[in-house]
Amino acid sequence: MIESVRFYELEKPGLGRRLVAAVEEATLFALAFPMAGTPIQQGVRRVLVRDFPFAIMYRPSGEGITVFAIAHTSRKPG
Repeated sequence: MIESVRFYELEKPGLGRRLVAAVEEATLFALAFPMAGTPIQQGVRRVLVRDFPFAIMYRPSGEGITVFAIAHTSRKPG
């Protein structure tokens, strides 16, 4: 994630900060509405990050969520 923020910031000043804000927004959405994410496997859900090719993978847990990954949507996992 840090590399992605640096990349976007070098491409256009301020864009890296926008990525961080968009990830925070998507995470807060998942926290507020944990069942709203798209199911992808055994209890794991995904929400997309607005305006950027990233997704947050998480599992609803108790009164919160457990985030497993913030992943670029064009890259294969692993």
